[in-house]
Formats: sequence, C-alpha cells, structure tokens
Amino acid sequence: MNFECYRASLRLASLPQTHPLAPHVRRASRHLVTHHRSPLHNLFHTFNINTDSMEKIDSVGPAPDWKPPFKTHIASEKKIAL
Repeated sequence: MNFECYRASLRLASLPQTHPLAPHVRRASRHLVTHHRSPLHNLFHTFNINTDSMEKIDSVGPAPDWKPPFKTHIASEKKIAL
C-alpha cells in the first residue's frame, strides 16, 4: 500500500503548472499544517516529496512543424561509424 501511495504522490508532484490540481499540490507539499490536514499534506510529508525539485511532464508534444536544433546521422556501416 505504501508503494502505491508513493507512486501516486510522485505522479501528482510531476503535474505541469497548467493542470488544475497543480497549485493545490504545490501548496500542500510546501507546508505541513497543524490543523485540518488534507490527505495531500500527509502524503507529501510522509514520503518527503518536494514538488519544486520534480521534473514537470508536459501532456502535449511539440508543434507539427517543429524541427530539432541539431541533425542526427546514423552511419550505414559499423566501420564508417567508428
């Protein structure tokens, strides 16, 4: 059960800022209140999760006309690659 709670709290901590729950999650992870704790407060402070140090995962990809800033070339033969 602890592992599932830990994974759920990590998923919540990695929400992008555009998600409706993101401000509530950030607020719950920053401060441990003494009265009227929510389950989010308990989760983040039990597992010592800091949302500011988490990588944010965007739910949308790049634009269709996006091109990478570098070119990738894979040699056709191993001798050429080395």
